[in-house]
Amino acid sequence: MTMEPQADAVPSPAISSRSLGGRVAKGAALLTGANMIARGIGLINTLILSRLLIPEDFGLIAIGMTVMQLLQNFSDIGVSQAVVKYRDADRRFLDTLFTLSILRGALVGGLLMAGAPLAATFYGDDRILFVFCAFGGLAFINALINPQFYEFERNLDFRREVLVSLSVKLAAVLISVLIALIYKSYWALICGYGAGVLLEVVLSHLLIREGRRRLDLSAMKELLGFTGWLTATSAVVAANNKLEPLILGRIIGFGGTGHYYLGEQFAFLPAYELATPIARALYPGFSSVQSDKKEARRVFLRGVEALAAISLPASVGLAFLAHDFVMTVLGAKWAPVIPVLQILAPAFGFTTIYWATEGLALALGRVKLVFWRALIYFIIRTPLFIAAAISFGLTGAVVAAALASVIYVGLQGQLYSHVTGDHPLRPLMSARRSLGAVGGMSLWFLWGQPVFSGAPVLIDLVLGTLIGGLIYTGCHFGLWVLSGRSNGIERVILNFGRRVVQR
Repeated sequence: MTMEPQADAVPSPAISSRSLGGRVAKGAALLTGANMIARGIGLINTLILSRLLIPEDFGLIAIGMTVMQLLQNFSDIGVSQAVVKYRDADRRFLDTLFTLSILRGALVGGLLMAGAPLAATFYGDDRILFVFCAFGGLAFINALINPQFYEFERNLDFRREVLVSLSVKLAAVLISVLIALIYKSYWALICGYGAGVLLEVVLSHLLIREGRRRLDLSAMKELLGFTGWLTATSAVVAANNKLEPLILGRIIGFGGTGHYYLGEQFAFLPAYELATPIARALYPGFSSVQSDKKEARRVFLRGVEALAAISLPASVGLAFLAHDFVMTVLGAKWAPVIPVLQILAPAFGFTTIYWATEGLALALGRVKLVFWRALIYFIIRTPLFIAAAISFGLTGAVVAAALASVIYVGLQGQLYSHVTGDHPLRPLMSARRSLGAVGGMSLWFLWGQPVFSGAPVLIDLVLGTLIGGLIYTGCHFGLWVLSGRSNGIERVILNFGRRVVQR
């Protein structure tokens, strides 16, 4: 097996820096806007479901979904990454990816169904049996997505993906809320997820006009060098990101697991929903300039500015407003989620500065290096999390996850340095104005925001969000002026504002 992709496996068309930067920026803006709309729909969904269901329901589903996602990641062949990286992929290549995906879906679905009785015995709850079987079927359906759909991402054309993602989110919300209103059962979560999966598969085929996919493995040899190490990397990354509910379900029960799971989802919200679209838009950009390491580094650091400017204030602000947010959105029965948000939200926000590092390394053909970085993180993180959960319960688990985020940043810095030859702290320097502006905003929350502490929680939440956002923006642009008005994210925002006004 070839350990690294061949240097000439991917043609590198000449793309000007300005053209590439503009396309990446437009793609990131489109994805971010769509994700914000989708998250708005999701927040309404969570608000309704948190009132109709109980923490135990969320903990139960968290375990089933976690096992499914672990198995999917353990067997991940990197379909989307392969389509994006190999820019001359033909029909034979795409059909091979489709066939491998189906085989993977059958394997994951079969393992979930076979393991369902064992899981029910391990957790002492027969409901786990049905949850595992349901997710087993959905794992197979999810494997039927048309890999050619990812060509739109490769070409930085995210319009169809936006259409699909919003349609999927809306379908999932409508079905889950309907089932919850009628039955008030954890099946609402399963059915909502299933509706989204089914619609995504159907649309991935309907939106592609060029024929149907066929079963074919003739291009598997060419794929192994890239997908082999990517599969190993995905397995370790999944173990890093998905094991918590399984561990906590055994240690602190379904209720505490539900509190951690939902708290982690909300803590991750600013990073995932705001920063991920930017990171995803950057990967095709890296792929376009993979033969020019200097240009790839420049694109990466510009992306870091955008990642930090958007995700850091949202994550830190959520931590300060956690009490009002939980009381308004979830209700008093979810009060244990508050400390989860207060600790994890800023920690996750800090990690987004280095989020695009894997994409940079993959585009430059350093798949093996990404794997070893992920493995080291797993070896450090997992024992720490288990020991903390056993010793201190939910609080220990949350603190351990936050400490692991610091370790993650250190390892990502080293990965960046190995890939580019640059200093590992360079991304932090690119985010320095965002870090300084977050500091100014934090002073407001610590000293100024308590003035409104006597107001109703909804008013406190709205005022805190608006004032905190204004202070952050003012500090950011103030630091930009003091630094000499460099060609950074601030100038991009101002130019965009001028174009909007001129229209």
